[in-house]
Amino acid sequence: MDSAEEDANATKRLNHHFRIRWSKEMEQLVVDLWEQNIDDYFGARKRRLIYKEMAETISAAGLAVKWTDVRNKIENLTRKYRIEKDKVISSQGGSSRWQHFEKIHSLLSGVKLGRPQSQASIKEEVVEDDFKASLTDVETNVDTQTELLVIAREQLQIQREEQIFNREHRRAQLKVLKYIARSQDRLHSLLIQLLTDTNDDDI
Repeated sequence: MDSAEEDANATKRLNHHFRIRWSKEMEQLVVDLWEQNIDDYFGARKRRLIYKEMAETISAAGLAVKWTDVRNKIENLTRKYRIEKDKVISSQGGSSRWQHFEKIHSLLSGVKLGRPQSQASIKEEVVEDDFKASLTDVETNVDTQTELLVIAREQLQIQREEQIFNREHRRAQLKVLKYIARSQDRLHSLLIQLLTDTNDDDI
């Protein structure tokens, strides 16, 4: 093995162990290029060719990278997105502070990761999901309104029964009062008669 081959092998070993240090600007460039090529990325075109074109653009911008570096970076960004998405879901209404979350979410929303899809099909799935969500909201509102209507009817029936009970109760009370009044009148008459008879006896 001559010196040229040894240098080449040494360079390969060095590159194999060399880890790309992505600055924020270069990382943003990867995301932007990914967005520009999203149709091809989820289309029929080979991703290796897309990675190579992205690597050339990034290298021209000042960071020497290979297509495998770009592939690994996108895979890492995808894993990071999954983690952040799980956090958002578990927080029930929270938001991600990761700077690339919204952009990558817009790229991957509705996509089954690992399954190639076109951007058009992604948008169709998103629209379909929104439509289904709208239908679910409508059905939920209808169910809620139906339950409220049933409750209102039950409350109205209870009020009617209470009114009937109160009316019957008042009637019963009035009968009792009338009976007491008649009894008192009769008692008063008996007392007067008794006093009259007593006075007659005294005379």
